[in-house]
Amino acid sequence: MYKFDKYDFGKRLKVFRKSQGLTQNEFADKLGVERSNISRYENGETLPSIETFLEMCNILNIDIENIIKYIEEEKNINIENPFNIDTVYVYYISSSNKSRKAKFRFDIIQKKDKLEVQWVSTNNNTIYMTGELISNDDVAFFLFKNYEPNNPQLERTEIIINLRYSSDGIYMGTLNGNADGYKQVTKKIMLSKKDLEFTDEMLERLKISDKEYENMKKDWCWYVDTKNKTDFFSE
Repeated sequence: MYKFDKYDFGKRLKVFRKSQGLTQNEFADKLGVERSNISRYENGETLPSIETFLEMCNILNIDIENIIKYIEEEKNINIENPFNIDTVYVYYISSSNKSRKAKFRFDIIQKKDKLEVQWVSTNNNTIYMTGELISNDDVAFFLFKNYEPNNPQLERTEIIINLRYSSDGIYMGTLNGNADGYKQVTKKIMLSKKDLEFTDEMLERLKISDKEYENMKKDWCWYVDTKNKTDFFSE
């Protein structure tokens, strides 16, 4: 939650008005309001309407963030890990020609106001990307970014996991990111609470089905239906 500081707003408004060489009367005329209104705004007694506020910015030739200041109130946010476990494992078909199976782990770290996530190699514990986990009862979003100076390529990846459908601690979702050369990539992804061997059966579940491929050609986009449980789990 944020609190708007109207007194700070009034002080800033006065500074910007004077910087434009405008008296309160002149500023009021341009805004189409009474001079007394300008005085009350600058003294922090009242606030303008949103329409008047935007017109102020236009007249003073300033950006909105130049004239307002937000004060973030102290808060304790209860961020819950939807998986109730500190490490989960993800599986998807690799973009590399070297291997068709890609397996990593996500280490979830509880912070005061967020869930921090590290994208880690299961082979050598290298941290590839860091990010955040947000969720509700239906879906979990993993948002990763990699912009360190020593990294050869800027990366930003979003993973969406369907929390409504699972089988033995396995969830399905999608990965949206970029491959070499900034080619956009969308894949099916499997998330597990347990460290599983990446089997050929799992690999088959992660492939685009003939039906999905036909729909892609028809609709010019890919609707990945992770709610369709039968596509991923045997009954």
